[in-house]
Amino acid sequence: VASVLTIPIVAIHFGTMHAPPHGAAPATLTWDEWAVFLLATPVQFGVGRRFYAAAYHSFPVLGMDFLVVMGTTAAYVYSLIVFGIQLFGSIQSGSDIVDTTADTSPGTTEEGSSTLSSQHHLKPTFETGAMLLTFVTLGKFLEAYAKGKTASALQRLMELQPVSASRVVLDVGDESDKKLDANTSV
Repeated sequence: VASVLTIPIVAIHFGTMHAPPHGAAPATLTWDEWAVFLLATPVQFGVGRRFYAAAYHSFPVLGMDFLVVMGTTAAYVYSLIVFGIQLFGSIQSGSDIVDTTADTSPGTTEEGSSTLSSQHHLKPTFETGAMLLTFVTLGKFLEAYAKGKTASALQRLMELQPVSASRVVLDVGDESDKKLDANTSV
């Protein structure tokens, strides 16, 4: 499920990364942002549900599941905030052209424009969490597959163990043959 939803997310992300601006106002959402949001949400809460549960149940111990949950949730919440700001038009509208000679330190303003005047730089990053969840899920699948193959290989190897063996003792002039059980020590 994760791969089926994440592959289009990656295609949309990399396909539109270097595309020219859509001609829309900077504070509006484009089709690709809507598509990535709609595809990433089931990955975040459907596939990510097992990570959320594992992180919750092992809470005193902060392991890999907790890190995955924190990273993907941070990316998703950031994207949701940017998505909401763009959706509801809360960003102060300004010129698409940013004055590079003006002081661009955070919080400085210049006659109706602010550091947020280049609103097209705020982009939702829903693909980050979806790709991370997909890669970690794929890694866990491959780990389980390798463990299963190793266990079956060890089982087949154990089946090759002989039930009994013969021990030949050679002394000068005396040769004896003794049958040994596989469970006895010599």
